[in-house]
Amino acid sequence: MHEYCFSQDLGKIGDPSAYVLTETRTRVRSRTEEIRSFGDEPESDVIYPEIIVRWLERKFVPYDVVIDDARTRLSDLRLIDNCSHLIDITGVGQPVWDMMVRQGMSPIGISITSGLKANTTDYGYTVPKLELISSLQLALRNRHLKFAEGLDQALVDQIRHEFATFVPKPKTGGGTSYEAWREKDHDDIILALAMNVWWVYRSHGIQVVRKRILRTENDYDPLRFGL
Repeated sequence: MHEYCFSQDLGKIGDPSAYVLTETRTRVRSRTEEIRSFGDEPESDVIYPEIIVRWLERKFVPYDVVIDDARTRLSDLRLIDNCSHLIDITGVGQPVWDMMVRQGMSPIGISITSGLKANTTDYGYTVPKLELISSLQLALRNRHLKFAEGLDQALVDQIRHEFATFVPKPKTGGGTSYEAWREKDHDDIILALAMNVWWVYRSHGIQVVRKRILRTENDYDPLRFGL
């Protein structure tokens, strides 16, 4: 598993592209559970990823510069062989993905769909937009997502504000859609962040590990002491 993830949302002509770099650390959080039967351990450990946004940027640049930016960012010694690289290929991204591959890069293409589950493809994955947003909601709700010091605070505040406007709406044929998806300023940076968080959860996961109690001579055992 890589410690870093670099995601890019490629803007259409006249729109900005957005970049997000995160670092993932493993954290353990203890939680108390209700004792349901004799001998059950009341506590468990939740092992989860802490996702730290180390860098983010929005810029109006042509696609060749987007590729150069990715190559420069991924050449950092801390990221070599230790960073997953995601790009959104839903709209104009497929040719950019092709050029990156021809230049020896290893981007993972993400195509956003209205489906029900993620699927693997030759270029990467098709991912439902609901799954992307749900991943970001989970990270924010459980405080798995943090913003490092030194980031553009205005951009961080705008991310939080814009994400709050993503209102779930029931669709006529069932299911849920999200209003204001990619229709307003800064939706690009939210998409780049949502892809990033989705990938971290997919690659690292969340695990609940129940603790064990070592029995002593005084522990009740019906097979030993009788019923």
